[in-house]
Amino acid sequence: MIALCAIILFSSCEKDKVKIVDNTASAYTLEGTYSESKVLTADQVWMLKGRVIFKSGTKLTIEPGTIIKAEGGTGANASVIIIARGATISAEGTATQPIIFTSVADDIIKGQIAGTNFIAKKVALLFCSTCIDPII
Repeated sequence: MIALCAIILFSSCEKDKVKIVDNTASAYTLEGTYSESKVLTADQVWMLKGRVIFKSGTKLTIEPGTIIKAEGGTGANASVIIIARGATISAEGTATQPIIFTSVADDIIKGQIAGTNFIAKKVALLFCSTCIDPII
């Protein structure tokens, strides 16, 4: 089983501080900071743009079969989901409906478990277990 992990970044160094903006994302793009819970449904392909933060008291739910494509970037510009202390995440995929995190370069579409231009075993992350407790 693959465990779902989130990155929590805290820093006291001025140069490492991240500018956090309120969420102004389109309907199927995750971007910015969320102060309300969110459900990612499998009926759309979701885009992950930059650092996405779920504040304390929120819950991110990812349905089985959901595909999330992350934009490229490295370091502070990497696309990542951050689950803050006091927030929760629930993600339960199955063997036939895995939750897939992949790149925007992947040509996978909803309903598929692999695109035609990447080898799923080498590129995408597939989640088939549950993580409902707060991270940290």
